[in-house]
Amino acid sequence: MESLPSDKLKNFQIESLTRDNFESASGVIYIDAPDALENVVQLNRAKLAVATFGGNGVLPNKGSISSTAFTDAPPTGTAIQPAVGEVWMVDLTNINIVNGASGTNNITLQWSDGSETTTIVTAGIAGAATAGVLFDIEKTPEKIAYLTNSLYLTVVGSASDESHLKIPFQMVAQ
Repeated sequence: MESLPSDKLKNFQIESLTRDNFESASGVIYIDAPDALENVVQLNRAKLAVATFGGNGVLPNKGSISSTAFTDAPPTGTAIQPAVGEVWMVDLTNINIVNGASGTNNITLQWSDGSETTTIVTAGIAGAATAGVLFDIEKTPEKIAYLTNSLYLTVVGSASDESHLKIPFQMVAQ
């Protein structure tokens, strides 16, 4: 006898269920068990909920501010990188820098995949403890970015003194 869709999902934690789990559980279904139709309806409702709330939707109460210290070393930059399995939605216009250098610090924000980097924007900030949103992100086509463990941001300065970058993020469902 073919197992019921709910049987195929019963060993999963609710927070670990993915769209693929629902798709595989709802494959070919034979309605020969007394409560199989009810299971199909429940599975359909769950698939609808995943499609509505689980596909790149913002996870409530799962945001934070990433605070990262950086200097001029390493030249590849300091990573702002989510953990494996996390996706962060960030607004690039809300990046805040606190300059720890006593003079001018040219700060570069880059995309990285761990082996290659590409510059998003470079800005100069002068004066010790100068702070603020200094990147002119208006020149970039996209203001909202999605960071993953394999595609993330790096920041590097031109001064050896420690500066800090703060970026608010919201976790997103995959």
